Amino acid sequence: MNNEKALLSRILFKDEWGRVLDKKVTPELFEGAETRDVFMFISQFYDDYGKVPSIDLVEQEFPNLSLQYAKEPCEYYIDKMTEVYVRNKGSKLLMDHARLLVTRPLEGLKRIREGVLDLSVEAEPTRDVDLDKSTKDRMERYLRIKNAGGVDGHSTPWEVLDEATMGMHGGEFFAIVSRPGLGKTFMLTIFADHAFRSGLKSLFITNEMSNDQILQRFDAVHFKLPYKEFRAGLLPDALQQRYFEGLEEMAKAEQENRLIVVSDVTGVSSIGAKIDQYNPDVVFIDGMYLLSDDRAASSKWESITNISRDIKKLARKKNIPIVATTQFNRAADSIRMDKVTLSNLGFSDSIGQDADVVLGLFRTRDMEMNNELAVRMLKIREGEPNDFTLLWDLRGMRFTVLDTNSDSTYLDDSDEPLDF
Repeated sequence: MNNEKALLSRILFKDEWGRVLDKKVTPELFEGAETRDVFMFISQFYDDYGKVPSIDLVEQEFPNLSLQYAKEPCEYYIDKMTEVYVRNKGSKLLMDHARLLVTRPLEGLKRIREGVLDLSVEAEPTRDVDLDKSTKDRMERYLRIKNAGGVDGHSTPWEVLDEATMGMHGGEFFAIVSRPGLGKTFMLTIFADHAFRSGLKSLFITNEMSNDQILQRFDAVHFKLPYKEFRAGLLPDALQQRYFEGLEEMAKAEQENRLIVVSDVTGVSSIGAKIDQYNPDVVFIDGMYLLSDDRAASSKWESITNISRDIKKLARKKNIPIVATTQFNRAADSIRMDKVTLSNLGFSDSIGQDADVVLGLFRTRDMEMNNELAVRMLKIREGEPNDFTLLWDLRGMRFTVLDTNSDSTYLDDSDEPLDF
């Protein structure tokens, strides 16, 4: 399929004009006169009416245009068009200055360097903001935040976390970290349930558990079912009836507000394809360290570094928040929880660098006996961290905030961390 027509197809059939704007596609990228004219028509229509034209209107204006459904995301076709553009313009640049490079080498080199610099900017545009021209946008953003009560992103399950982060925003990478067996997957499920209740569509990626296991945990959280009895099929009749009625009501609800669970995903690029398929509002990844490195690094450290960087890039590229779980290294077992830092993240230091928010989960023996879980905000890129303690009741499925601890003093010196 012609890449230029494929891109137009994605714009018109899948309404991916926003992504085209993000990539700063210009008419010059189109080699074909007709496809260039169609692109300019779409651009002008969007400027005039705030939306892309219908396929019927475009076919009426351009009766000789024949478009077919394109399967790949628009970024793929933009990249292919950019390759052709760079190849053609780069070749012309070298040919135009070849004689000058021979007769006056330094002058020729200067001209080629300037041309390559201009071509690099065209091929990989940056996001530039003019301070003076963005005044109105900045005022409107402030008023949106004010009217939203300070939370201008998707809300989290707890107000104390919303106050610190202002919610989950497009392009942000949240990392939830603990030692094995402490509750990372349940924590991720609580986030997913909150998103579901908020009317958001969520994509839940799991390579650590089966789809059935994740849905079982989601049902336990959503319908407040005692997990041990629910998992064993020993619910009292009244709870079983409430559960079945809830499932029937859920099945009748609008399909847009749903949770899609996907297992056996390979790498971050596969997650990107699933995002294009389902168009979720937020993505949850259970066990990011189990993903494959699309760049096939030779070491585990380098692989996790690539995965972390690619998750952050994917969040920005798709303009959605991504929440992923990972682990602390073993050294975190032997030190006080209030002394744990980003340096204790397992596998790679890049996770702490790439993530916008890092939440550490901790439990002492006393906390386990009292059904409590400590949540430390190890990193908040924008905001002030405020650690808090949760009621962690897997029988009553209650996960309310018991206490906030802005001074991060959870333990006395005599307390010991649990062995996991």
